[in-house]
Amino acid sequence: GLLCRFGAYGVVAASLAESHRLQCTAPEASARGLVALEVSVNGGSDFSRSGVAFRYELTPVPHRAAPTTGPPLGGTLVSVHGSGFSNSLLLACRFGAVESVAVFVSSTVVNCTAPPHSAGVVALEVTTNGVDFSAANVSYVFVSLVRVLAVLPKTGPTAGSTNVSVVGTGLLPG
Repeated sequence: GLLCRFGAYGVVAASLAESHRLQCTAPEASARGLVALEVSVNGGSDFSRSGVAFRYELTPVPHRAAPTTGPPLGGTLVSVHGSGFSNSLLLACRFGAVESVAVFVSSTVVNCTAPPHSAGVVALEVTTNGVDFSAANVSYVFVSLVRVLAVLPKTGPTAGSTNVSVVGTGLLPG
């Protein structure tokens, strides 16, 4: 049978995806770092000695976003605070099902630009390898643009204390 060995972390079954490509699932590791990924095509009697590396990284875990809302047009710079972020070319955020490139700030902060998205609440997740996204369900809300249509009354004394009513669209409680 086909097998993959991830250094000292274990041997797992592999499947032939194409004549030149195997698929296998990395076993759990006790620490981050590089391991040699080797392959056996004869049930583990012999393994390749190619020395190709696989890197275990911490799992990214977003805790909160700032700001937590933005317009459906996108373009809002969102700082995602959490843990386990690493500086990777594949670092990305996902707003619902829409991915966005992320910029590494530190192991606890990444910046993402919200993409265009229909109005509503979405999960905001992070990946460091372009494949495995976090599952923390940090919420981000795409809100319709606020538009002021009228204010009543339109004037008040310089001393303040005038109770003003604002009529508009896209107004939300909170």
